[in-house]
Amino acid sequence: MLYARNRTTGKGEWRRLTITRSILALVVLGLAIGLLALPLLTQASSDGALNVRRDRLESGYRLRERAPAASSNSMNAAPVAPMFASITVDRTDDVAAASACTAAANDCSLRGAVTFANSNVGTTIVVPAGTYQLAIAGGAPEGFSGNNAIGDLDIRGNNTTISGAGAATTIIQQTQPNDRVIEVNPFLDANFTTSISDVTISGGHETTGIGGGGIISG
Repeated sequence: MLYARNRTTGKGEWRRLTITRSILALVVLGLAIGLLALPLLTQASSDGALNVRRDRLESGYRLRERAPAASSNSMNAAPVAPMFASITVDRTDDVAAASACTAAANDCSLRGAVTFANSNVGTTIVVPAGTYQLAIAGGAPEGFSGNNAIGDLDIRGNNTTISGAGAATTIIQQTQPNDRVIEVNPFLDANFTTSISDVTISGGHETTGIGGGGIISG
């Protein structure tokens, strides 16, 4: 009986040792695999970070590439006039060359605004309160010619709108003795539309026998 008990005890001890050794072997194997895989994981993480940074850089480059390049002399660049939009008269003197009509100051006289509208169909000319005196003589040589640089204001752009601040405060006044104030559609184009509102037209004369001292429309 004693022999059998000792024999049973030996088998149990052997089994425990075997299990312990197996567990230790698995632990050692796991540590070895972890140590071997660590450099690969580190490299993959580094590559991933590099890829993220590279993607961000490339994305930023693409965004910058799509954006229009800024001029090195942008501080001195002239503002760009709006196309087919609303422009605002910003001076009351009669200067034909002031026709840029941008966001810059003093580059849009009333005559200049009409010149701008003649080249840009559908322009609305906003005329703030003030008296806008036409002082460039045209007289008999102009007639019904459509020359906006002299004499009356010649509206040649279709769908031009002139909008004042009110008849009591926005006044378009002809100062020359032989010129009307406004001439609309001098070339008699079909389906021509013009709108003039909230202004007072004064001081015009017509001496060529055609008619329309204040305004004439073809």
